[in-house]
Amino acid sequence: MNGATDAVGAEALSIAERLELVARALRSAPADQDTSNLLISQCVSAAGADGGVMCHLRGTELVVVASRGYTAAQRASCGELRVGDVTLPLTCAATTADPVWLQSQAEAVERFPRIVALVARDDRAYAA
Repeated sequence: MNGATDAVGAEALSIAERLELVARALRSAPADQDTSNLLISQCVSAAGADGGVMCHLRGTELVVVASRGYTAAQRASCGELRVGDVTLPLTCAATTADPVWLQSQAEAVERFPRIVALVARDDRAYAA
């Protein structure tokens, strides 16, 4: 094995270990809200992300049940999140049922210019 292969293996192991921790914690979470908060916290941490949002689908509305790394003002500035709206990665993924992977802020600006105005961040990757 070379150094790059070792690094990839170590990263995969780290992710697997984090997922195991999430699974154990979910088994002991006493309430739905606790589960949502636990899951978003662990997913944000496992991804090395600055923030994340978890939604529940109610009809065509995406209802935020937990979030990390976003202010109340940032969440409010998004307005209603609805299936059919493809101007944000989250709503686009919910609309198309396909994941959205953005590797840079430049790609986010190109595909989803609205997100840049809502969430000012440095060069960032996004996933939904």
